[in-house]
Amino acid sequence: MINHRTSRWLVLPAILILALVFAGCTGVTKPEGWAGPTLAEQTLLVAHKSKLYALDSTSFEARWIFPSSTGTEGIKPRALYGTPAIENGVVYIPTYSNKLYAVELATGKLKWTSPFKAGDTLVGGVLASAGKVYFGSSDGSVYAVDGETGGKDWSFSTGDEVWSTPVLSGTTLFITSLDGRLYALDSASGEELWSYETAAGVAATPVLGDADGLIYVGGFDARLRAIDVATHEQRWVAKATNWFWATPLLANGVVYAGGLDGKVYALDADSGQAHWDRPFKTNAEIRAAPVMAGNVLVVVDRGGHVYALDPQDGTMAPPQELELGADVLADPFVLPSGEVLIATTGGELVRIDPAKLEIVSRTKLGS
Repeated sequence: MINHRTSRWLVLPAILILALVFAGCTGVTKPEGWAGPTLAEQTLLVAHKSKLYALDSTSFEARWIFPSSTGTEGIKPRALYGTPAIENGVVYIPTYSNKLYAVELATGKLKWTSPFKAGDTLVGGVLASAGKVYFGSSDGSVYAVDGETGGKDWSFSTGDEVWSTPVLSGTTLFITSLDGRLYALDSASGEELWSYETAAGVAATPVLGDADGLIYVGGFDARLRAIDVATHEQRWVAKATNWFWATPLLANGVVYAGGLDGKVYALDADSGQAHWDRPFKTNAEIRAAPVMAGNVLVVVDRGGHVYALDPQDGTMAPPQELELGADVLADPFVLPSGEVLIATTGGELVRIDPAKLEIVSRTKLGS
């Protein structure tokens, strides 16, 4: 018998399955991880393979490493795919070994007596808000955990694996699933409020509109959709030639989305109409989210080519891309200085001046 989860993947063309594998699929013998950098209280958190590095945000010197020999020895995360969340001086770390850990931001020491254990791997990032920690699992469930104790508040079952990061708006939690649905859940109880079904799996984190009542979702059906939160209906849809996996960027009334077809699409957030004359073509598929650094749109493709684009027309400025010499799967991060930080799959942190598209520094993690 073919179950729902299996049938979801059987309908996908073989070439797209290969695209998933090459883009960094989780179903591999040696998982590598692709968690993006994040910052809290002058501490920069950066993952590489199975370790999380807490660095001084100015000097990039290590403050602590998880796991390490300071009370976390014996912990084997296997890989870190989801970006951690930080709240009230605590870092919540999702791991490919299906456990969620809580450590003190200042010291890296364990906060919980034992980690929270899900039924399968944790691929997406974590959201922490008002003392609760929300995340999805490859067991198909969305979890809400008490941030102080690590005890489960509630869980909600979707029809397939959950690889995205939850998004919170008021008391409504939004999350996507490989069953092809966008779910709206009550954040207090986990009760389903409504859902919207697309034509294929969704791994990308949804993006909420500023004040227009829309939520933007990219999926494995090569469609980017704007869903009306009030009516639960599609406002508009834009089509690419391969999957949308990277999280879209909403800035100044425009949605910027990179696809596995190696193109960056710029669409009017309200109407879905093209904002540029044509999509911008990169040298490789795009797995990392675009970021806005000042008035520069920074895009990094999987091959480590960095592009500085004019967000108004999609032209390059400077006219030549920057080559990092290593693959990039993690989302870039805009530092308070306005510089852009990129983590490569080789474990290097590259700091870039977006206006000049020049490398400011390169730091090897663990060195």
